[in-house]
Amino acid sequence: PVLMLMVALFVYFRGESAQINGEPVLSELVKYDAQFKSVSTVSGIGKAKHYLWYTVEERARGVRVSERQKAALSHLTLGDALSLEMAPRVAGSKTLWALSVKHNDEVLISPTVNAQP
Repeated sequence: PVLMLMVALFVYFRGESAQINGEPVLSELVKYDAQFKSVSTVSGIGKAKHYLWYTVEERARGVRVSERQKAALSHLTLGDALSLEMAPRVAGSKTLWALSVKHNDEVLISPTVNAQP
C-alpha cells in the first residue's frame, strides 16, 4: 500500500508539473463567449489551483488561471460578458488554461499582459 501511494503521488506531481510548466497547445485552442460566474481557489497537494468559472450554453465550466491572472479578474461581477480563449498545456488534456480573457473590449488576461505564474 505504501509503495502504491508513493507511485500515485509521483504520477500526480509529474502531471501537475507538466500542466504548470507547459506551453499552451495552440492546435487545441478553444474560444467561447460566456458569462462570468466566479473565481475560486482549490487547495491542491503542494500548491493551490485557481479557476475562473464561467457559464456558456447554461452550463457552468471552469478554466485554470495563474495566481497573477486571478488577481486581474477581481473586479468582475456575476453575469459579466466574457470572451475567452483557452488551451491545454499537455496535448490531449481536458484541463484548459486561460490564454485570453476580455470584458467589454478590455483585455484582462493575455500572454503579454500577465504572464504565468
